[in-house]
Amino acid sequence: MITAEQIEQRVRAQGQSRRAFETVKGLRELVEDQVRFELLAQAALERGLARDPDVIDAARKVMVRKLLQRDLDPSVFEDAMGDDALRAFYERHRDSYLQLEKRRFAQIQLAPTEEGRAIAQSIIDRVSGKPNAAELFTTSAQRFSVDVTSKGHGGESQFQTLDEIRDDFGISFANAVFSHEPGTFIAQPVASTRGWHVVRVVARREALTRDFAEVREQIREKLLQGQRSTQFQKYLEDIERTYAVAIYDDKLQGLLNDWAGKNP
Repeated sequence: MITAEQIEQRVRAQGQSRRAFETVKGLRELVEDQVRFELLAQAALERGLARDPDVIDAARKVMVRKLLQRDLDPSVFEDAMGDDALRAFYERHRDSYLQLEKRRFAQIQLAPTEEGRAIAQSIIDRVSGKPNAAELFTTSAQRFSVDVTSKGHGGESQFQTLDEIRDDFGISFANAVFSHEPGTFIAQPVASTRGWHVVRVVARREALTRDFAEVREQIREKLLQGQRSTQFQKYLEDIERTYAVAIYDDKLQGLLNDWAGKNP
């Protein structure tokens, strides 16, 4: 027998509303489908498939999923996800939501020698103050730069923070880039950990702090994930104390030895 409650459960399982069924005909089609399912399930039971290893394994997976849904449902952690908790986390980690100032620059890299420095100075003298300075810089980068990565596109870099530039070129180079305004050439060769450089500061991206409203859901998901992880670990520890578990390394070694004598 199929009950009204079972029909309602089927409707919900399909993501439908009761209002979707306005006629007996439409509801009858759903019930006929449910009847066919029940008949097939009954036939499977009569043939002993409830004891089939695949069926047992599938049922165990469903039970585990249901158990975790019941005991570790997100609603369990809602009290810890209120605005006060979220805002407190934001204030403690405000620096994480600060987008630092970035600069984009172009550079012509020369050898770390006196000759390299002299070439850098000669390029600066030839390029600076010219109406077509940017074009001359690009041409010079393609001709003289020993930095094969950047020379193909006029020596230009991506936007980088002070620390990122420091990691690539050293602190003196980074400070030089950040101490000049965008659109300017640095008037003398700049030394780095790689050599001598002709440097043009191309653009600046201002520092920006993302406000709480912008990152609220991101923080909520982060805290929720942490709560779930902590609770799940505790949950497993409690279960392991309830049900004794023993794993024998000698048995595992025996299994490995057995596998070693067989084809993969």
